Amino acid sequence: MPTLDNVINTSTNSAGLTSLAITHPLAGGEIFLHGAHVTRWKPAGHDDVLYVSPNSHFTPTKAIRGGVPICFPWFGSHPTNTTAPAHGFVRTRTWNLISTDSSDDEVNIHLQTTNDTPANPNWATAFTADYRVHFGAALSMSLSITNTSNAPTTFTEALHTYLHVHDVRNITVAGLQGVEYVSKVEENVRQKQHDAELKFATETDRVYVNHEGNVEVIDPGMNRKIIVSKRGSRSTIVWNPFAKRAVELSDIGADNWPGFVCVESGNALDNVVTLAPGATHELFVLIEVIKI
Repeated sequence: MPTLDNVINTSTNSAGLTSLAITHPLAGGEIFLHGAHVTRWKPAGHDDVLYVSPNSHFTPTKAIRGGVPICFPWFGSHPTNTTAPAHGFVRTRTWNLISTDSSDDEVNIHLQTTNDTPANPNWATAFTADYRVHFGAALSMSLSITNTSNAPTTFTEALHTYLHVHDVRNITVAGLQGVEYVSKVEENVRQKQHDAELKFATETDRVYVNHEGNVEVIDPGMNRKIIVSKRGSRSTIVWNPFAKRAVELSDIGADNWPGFVCVESGNALDNVVTLAPGATHELFVLIEVIKI
């Protein structure tokens, strides 16, 4: 059995961000305490499955561009304050490392952060967020939110997963046929996907609502299929900025957008989560990859 000394290496970059690098017979990986941000998962026999922009910031005040950012306690814009950071504030927090362990099958990391009222001016509700990540032949991520306040709370969330692809224009995404979605680039008009597979020819930014099924990313250029399954999630978000929008995002840049597609599991729009005092909600995502 691998020992922790063999499979987990902790380091700190020049900006002070601490990361844990995973080296296991079944997979390599990386997770930062900054944002509890998974930036790498490479199962044995495969190329990297996650995408991180070469222009990404790795500094305390910026979110990392790529990997798996955690969007919480709001997805997208703050519900009332337009000056608040997009996608919440936990993705730029330093999370606490609670535990690590390894086995023949995987490496397990448990991180945690809390919000004690009124620690954050944009979110008065107290909560504890626990994030458990398992690196192995598959990658699983579990975000558990416990309402530690004395009143119900309502939030939105997502695990904003960037998947590495050969060229987004040559992939297809299956599993969304018949599902209603809201398209940000089409004036938020609600419509239903009729095609069996989603293809990409322009900027795509869709929130599919009331969707709990699996999604498959078929990538002939990399001879593989990525399967995303989930529970505790009723929204699926699909995004790629294409060239015009990518230029506006300096941490992506004009030339890097073809290399990824975001398939995000979460709860947004119609699928907000309401949590009673003392209750816990879990968002669980499993990513697998197979050769085709």
